[in-house]
Amino acid sequence: MSEIKKAFEEFDKDKDNKLKFYELHGALTYLGETTNDDECKALIKKYSDDPEFLSYDPFVQIILDRFSTAENKAAINEAFQTLAPSYPMITEAVISQYFDEDELNFLKKELPPQSDAGGYNAQEWVDSVFNE
Repeated sequence: MSEIKKAFEEFDKDKDNKLKFYELHGALTYLGETTNDDECKALIKKYSDDPEFLSYDPFVQIILDRFSTAENKAAINEAFQTLAPSYPMITEAVISQYFDEDELNFLKKELPPQSDAGGYNAQEWVDSVFNE
């Protein structure tokens, strides 16, 4: 299980698949992020349709946005290269070896298809995350 999914599940104390601001605060702290209650409330309002709760997909987007810095782009590219020798192309079979079902579905939705090769273009997605 990835650290992101683990953090979400660990801090979703009532197991309703939603994080309240104080649960988001705990999850972000667990992942090494410094936040306060007001910032967590603002994040929920920004990323969620419900101003009181945050579901898993918006939580992942917060993590991606918070870790989207120039120094992390190289680390993400390196991680994809390690997973997929055919990088920048990565197949669903490779993704499913390293990610759980929710993460796989999220990546399949986000990664641009590389139809001629039957996979996804991870490099194009990384570039879009970093707005290049």
